[in-house]
Amino acid sequence: MDRFYRGLTAGVGAGIPMNLWSNAAYALGFGQLRLLDWAGVIIFGSLPQSFAQQAYAQVVQLIWVGFLGVVFAFLIPQISSQGLLGKGVFFSMVSGLLSYAVPVLFQLPELTVLDLPTVLNNHIGGLIWGLGLVYILCRLDGEKN
Repeated sequence: MDRFYRGLTAGVGAGIPMNLWSNAAYALGFGQLRLLDWAGVIIFGSLPQSFAQQAYAQVVQLIWVGFLGVVFAFLIPQISSQGLLGKGVFFSMVSGLLSYAVPVLFQLPELTVLDLPTVLNNHIGGLIWGLGLVYILCRLDGEKN
């Protein structure tokens, strides 16, 4: 498997537990938005209303984290694989912060004013994703970091 597909596989694979966390936390009342809601607002212009919209937004969100996984996989040779776990967490947090800028730049009111539980929910999901991304990449590369 080449670097692109390893990054894609790791990004999507790490996105599954991240989204499980997000959906479970939302169902328990911890936050106002799920990660799929972010994708839904960006592609539909509003929160996804139907099951079909939610399912499609979830797929798009997984494609997004797959893309981020590809970016990270291509960065590794440039930054070295030493301390990769910390680098993965750092990358996930920076990616998350940049994702918060999009709604502000494009003036998406559904995503610009968030409560603390929603932000914490998203950041915990980002940490889960960053750790999962590095773990899966290392397994695919046959390395132990």
